[in-house]
Order: sequence, then structure tokens, then C-alpha cells
Amino acid sequence: MLPGHVSNAVGALLGVGIISTGLGYLLFFTLSKRAGTVFTSFFGYLVPVFGFLLSTLFLGEVITLTHLFGGAIVLCGVAMINRSFTNSPV
Repeated sequence: MLPGHVSNAVGALLGVGIISTGLGYLLFFTLSKRAGTVFTSFFGYLVPVFGFLLSTLFLGEVITLTHLFGGAIVLCGVAMINRSFTNSPV
């Protein structure tokens, strides 16, 4: 039997490894298979945006003007890349 703090740490590591990483990879590869790798690669840029939105939602962190400005730049960049990708003659 493990002490309480060790079993809590093991449970947390299993949760992070299985839920966060495993589910993330499963969703990424499923989207990549269905929508294509180029389209899926655009969403890698959105990870920081979702990170600060979820930290605000679940951890109560404050969104600053810098967060909003950075998020807007990322969203504009993804929109511009997506627009040029869909309009390119291939």
C-alpha cells in the first residue's frame, strides 16, 4: 500500500497521461485522417488561445489586454492561412 501523497501523485500522473495526452493524440489523429494534415496543422496555433481561455474558466485567472491582443493576432493569422490555403489552385 502506498502512502496517501504518493498514491495521489500516481493518480494525477495517470490522469494527465491517459486523459490529456491520450485523448489529445486520439482527437488530433482522427481530425488529421478526416480533414487532412495541412488543415489539422492550423489548429496547433490555437493551443495557447485555448490554454488561457480554459485557465480563465477553470482556474479563475484574469485575462489581460496582452492576452486579448495575442489571441487576436493568432486568430487573424490562422484565418489568413486558412483563407490562402482554401483559395490556392492545387
